[in-house]
Amino acid sequence: MEMISSETVTTTQTVSPVDAIWSIIQSQNKDVKEAIYLRIKEEYKKSAAENECILQKLSELEEGPVGFLKLDSILPPSSLSVEELYEDAYKEKYGI
Repeated sequence: MEMISSETVTTTQTVSPVDAIWSIIQSQNKDVKEAIYLRIKEEYKKSAAENECILQKLSELEEGPVGFLKLDSILPPSSLSVEELYEDAYKEKYGI
């Protein structure tokens, strides 16, 4: 009697997080899918509004020396002057 051996080969396929979430969403009923859609849409609008606000504030800043923006309008009150803050930044970044 001849013995037959079998070999099992398992392959693992990597699934991206987006694909995993998508498959979970697709398995939900219509009401859940709609709720998820509305939530994502709401988050997107909020994120877009926040980004627009940040871009607006950055566009209002004036350019300072050596590619820096003038920080006077966005920094909280400090005992350090803008020049001292620039010096600290140069020291930290360049060791000057």
